[in-house]
Amino acid sequence: MKKSAFASILLIVFPLIVTGCATNVEQATPKTQQNEKANSEGSSNNQLEQVVAPIMRITKEQAVAKAQQNLLSLLNIKIGEVKKVELVNNEFNMSEYWDVQFEGISVNIDSASGTVLAISPFLKRVSAEQFTIKDKNFAEKVARELYYKLQSPPEYKLTSLKTTNGGDFWTTTWQKEVISGVFSKYESVNLMFSSDNGELMGYNLFNTPAKSLEVKVTQDQAVNTAKTIAETKGFNSYYRCKIRGRATKQLFGRFLN
Repeated sequence: MKKSAFASILLIVFPLIVTGCATNVEQATPKTQQNEKANSEGSSNNQLEQVVAPIMRITKEQAVAKAQQNLLSLLNIKIGEVKKVELVNNEFNMSEYWDVQFEGISVNIDSASGTVLAISPFLKRVSAEQFTIKDKNFAEKVARELYYKLQSPPEYKLTSLKTTNGGDFWTTTWQKEVISGVFSKYESVNLMFSSDNGELMGYNLFNTPAKSLEVKVTQDQAVNTAKTIAETKGFNSYYRCKIRGRATKQLFGRFLN
């Protein structure tokens, strides 16, 4: 009788326990589904808010007009008819530019900003008797006038001014000073003009900023590393060390016997 009574009690209690557990699970399920639905809706709303605006590009007609305006009205360069206009993909910095080719000259214009990236006229020979821009101060004045007419980056500084090709042309380099005394060749302008009349003979704009200006190697560390390598090569005299390039420490030392 005792065993039978105990078994009866278990049969009564056990279903109650199972039923209670099932009831708790059923009550939790709708809340979980509600939370998942709310998260899903929130994520959907965030996706709608994070839609990236389309990149605006200048049209072919605008590129041609920009090229003509800069060349004719600002630089007084005579050009022929438009020969070719095409959109070119610049794989170096993942951008696009319009290549506008006239008879005797071509112009590259950034498709997003409309900035003149390059001007490439056909080069010409100039005899020494025709040189009118011989003085360096006068050449700098001409260079600055051309530079500002082309609306080049105003923060770039003139770092080089010299003649080339036997004196036919003056070449200039403008660079951004990223750290005091340190200039970036990746943010620069190369500009060349004729020695006879100051006519623009070449223009190239580079504007690829460094991802970081942090200097991770000190000058002493660079010198010590270079000395160790140089000594294994048989060099033992240290000449100099300076920082250059993308604002990263690089050793430009000369080790002499």
